Amino acid sequence: MTSKQRRIEEIKSSVMIKGSAAIKDLAEKLDVTTMTIRRDLEGIPEAEGFLLVRGVLFHTGNQKPVSGNQYSLITAKTERAEQKSRIAMAALGLLQPGDSIIIDAGSTMEYFVNSIPASMKLSVFCFSLNILLCLLQKDNSRIMLTGGLYHSSSMMFESREAIKLLRNSRSNKAFISASGINLKLGVTCSDDFESELKRTAIQSAQQRILLVDSTKFGKVQRGFFAEVQDFERIITDDGAPADTIAALRDLGITVDVV
Repeated sequence: MTSKQRRIEEIKSSVMIKGSAAIKDLAEKLDVTTMTIRRDLEGIPEAEGFLLVRGVLFHTGNQKPVSGNQYSLITAKTERAEQKSRIAMAALGLLQPGDSIIIDAGSTMEYFVNSIPASMKLSVFCFSLNILLCLLQKDNSRIMLTGGLYHSSSMMFESREAIKLLRNSRSNKAFISASGINLKLGVTCSDDFESELKRTAIQSAQQRILLVDSTKFGKVQRGFFAEVQDFERIITDDGAPADTIAALRDLGITVDVV
């Protein structure tokens, strides 16, 4: 093993243990220059779960596709990219400079955040790592992040303090994701801890907007967090079933099909 390979393995081990490490700290630890560390990082593929943002290397969790019904954000980001991009652009049209918003976790939300102009002034409440990393590119955004236990599959943070912070805050708009939307059984997600975060976010926002691609219609997951009527607006793609869209509109919900 070469000295570079040894450094790479030590970098990976250190970041996996701590969750993140700054390039300058890695350089000091390994007694090399920051340029050497940057060259070493080129040998660490993002597919292994490592992500470099503004001089800090993060370990975001196991990137390998998972089997069964277990959700993986990494694989979800690559699915239905065109539809999620259209949903994101439609959601962007609802933003106004100066808005105070809550942005949920999920792959569609990442497309949404990436579509926001860096110059737009916003106050943003978030509770997931991937959304935070996207927001760090928005220099005019004021960011509030909840902390807690990190879940690598969804990149979400879970804590009682996060719920309390959300409950004691207010926002103009909440942009929420879901794993399933069913007219009878409501809006659901994969895990119970997600349910409470999403439910609290909805209760803390003046306007509640659901962003879901068409594959989520008719599905039911174990974590119930809202009735469909709890949302004023739903944005989805043109693959959504026409009868369900009509039924949602009959309930007084604005449905944007893009």
